[in-house]
Amino acid sequence: MRPKVITAALSLVFAVSAHADPDKIREAITKNFPGMEVKSVQLAATSGLWEVFNGSDIVYADSNATVFIAGQMIDLTTKRNLTQARLEKLLVTDFAALPTSQAMTIKRGDGTRRVALFADPQCSFCKKLEVELAKLDDITIDVYLTPVLGPTSVDRAKDIACAVNKAQAWDAWMLKNEAPSKASEKCDVSFDKNLALGRSLGIRAVPILVFTDGSRMAGAQPATEIEKRLASSSATQKLATK
Repeated sequence: MRPKVITAALSLVFAVSAHADPDKIREAITKNFPGMEVKSVQLAATSGLWEVFNGSDIVYADSNATVFIAGQMIDLTTKRNLTQARLEKLLVTDFAALPTSQAMTIKRGDGTRRVALFADPQCSFCKKLEVELAKLDDITIDVYLTPVLGPTSVDRAKDIACAVNKAQAWDAWMLKNEAPSKASEKCDVSFDKNLALGRSLGIRAVPILVFTDGSRMAGAQPATEIEKRLASSSATQKLATK
């Protein structure tokens, strides 16, 4: 977990004695970590622990609110990341409200399917994801350049954003490792709005794909899985408009 307040809390013992009560757990966390906002508290599936959602991450507490655990919950039978699966359900985005004017649009085929992508040009997993996205057709990708890996990322993102053909420069770099031309000093571009947008959506790491039904997918997932999610989000949207 990235936030210092969560990392520092790993295995911390609360000086609280309470029975299995979400209000008591909320009270214990709020008391011991005043800077942490608690959005929801509920039982975590099959674990006997309580899931605490703070708006961007999940942490866990025992039923007595005496132990606070930060980390990923993995189902050892299926190897499924239960924490990530829950986050994908909790972190639902209003896709229609995304400010596409801040994005770099890439269209393939007829572009009828749409997805938003938050990515850093220096991120290795973002490059792996691009290889998978390149296998998809009839899709429009709104790329929100989100340089979170430091000054080199900002410089590379600026070179791409200032290119005559941004989409071409992005594909050349992400798929072929062909660096774009250095941005002119006259090209004044900032990524502050994209970074702020990411924070407001609870995005703490890239790459993140956001689908039209508001669901999201983290990491470099295979094209087959992205196809499934595209089909699922399209079906959800059709049902919602009926």
